[in-house]
Amino acid sequence: MHDFPCRHFIHASLALAFFAATLVSQDSLALQDTEQRHTGVVPAADLRPTPQVLWKYTEEGKSFSEIIVFDGIVMGLDRQGTIHALSAETGKLIWQRDGFQFDYGYGLELTRDPEFDVLLVGCDLGVTVLDRKTGKLIWEKSIDQGVDGPTCTKNRVLAASSDGKVYCLELKTGKTVWKHDYLSDRPDAPEGFDGERARFTGRPARPQSASNDGKNVYFSVFDQCRIVAVNIETGKRSWATNSQGWMRPRPVTTGSRVFVASQDKFLYSLAADEGNILWKFKTGSYNSASGAVGKNNYYFGSNDSFIYALDIDMGTLRWKFKTQPVEKRNGIYAQCQLVGDHLLASTLYGRLYLLDKETGKEIWNMIPAPKSRISGEPQVEGNTIFLATGKMDAANGESCIMALRQQD
Repeated sequence: MHDFPCRHFIHASLALAFFAATLVSQDSLALQDTEQRHTGVVPAADLRPTPQVLWKYTEEGKSFSEIIVFDGIVMGLDRQGTIHALSAETGKLIWQRDGFQFDYGYGLELTRDPEFDVLLVGCDLGVTVLDRKTGKLIWEKSIDQGVDGPTCTKNRVLAASSDGKVYCLELKTGKTVWKHDYLSDRPDAPEGFDGERARFTGRPARPQSASNDGKNVYFSVFDQCRIVAVNIETGKRSWATNSQGWMRPRPVTTGSRVFVASQDKFLYSLAADEGNILWKFKTGSYNSASGAVGKNNYYFGSNDSFIYALDIDMGTLRWKFKTQPVEKRNGIYAQCQLVGDHLLASTLYGRLYLLDKETGKEIWNMIPAPKSRISGEPQVEGNTIFLATGKMDAANGESCIMALRQQD
């Protein structure tokens, strides 16, 4: 469920969750629980030499929109309703499963648990759980108006639906634990951001992808211009905080803080326990991307074409970097990835950057697929970068999943 007025072939989707705390401690806040995901922090890797295309995976008539990578397998979805699982090393197809619908809401999530190693798929039909290695169906839960990107804890799946409810399901069975209404107290729309214009026809709400910190599940509601937090154990509302514009990005959580951006041109830092605004930072245009949490900085991109590094405690500007337009177009919708001493970032219209995280100095930039969009967030595993790309328009570009790596 994405930006108004048109749906871009992207999603906030999903960034890599962090791995063990020992791998990322130098760059993350004190993340106390392995259930805290989507921080934009990945294990350190040397990405400094400009990479080249290692492989591409395409299929006739498919529009790839989101990928997620873990333990040697790249999983991607196409808007025609198929999940593709590929070898991260060769790009060869491992398994494929169709029958999904990705018109209104979608998202991928992983448990990263060797004892229950599954892929969670959110779509217009509800939630489906597949064995990550084989694609075998574990369970599926029908939800009438579907869900956007799910998140999970060690024993729960959480996802918000267009029906005005957020659902908590048992991870291993799909049984409903609770559901929480966020529609009945829908706030009045701020000027210029009418909720009815932002909603899809026949759907009372437009929630976005969820995240959690083990205590609360957090999700933005695009048409309601607010972020909602619900207690995972009880299913009761913890808090809700309004902005003055439509809100698309998946919230980024650290245990003590929640970061979320809005089309009112502000990035917000909120207290995780009560939702009060700790600080906010104004950009030059509307904001549609999640960010990455460093030890001292928060990194994010805006549709004003800049990538920003802010002091994580005060919200003051450390540096900003201006990206270059492609085909006279620009805009940043994807979450940055913090990889060791560097920041990996992409623009919607096809340019990929590696920056020094401390100074914002450009290490390299490249266009992996000419005249193509970069769909969703770049992913990193080892020293390899993975992307989904989409056509810029009907006549130009290519839709594929690709791997980039320094070539010897």
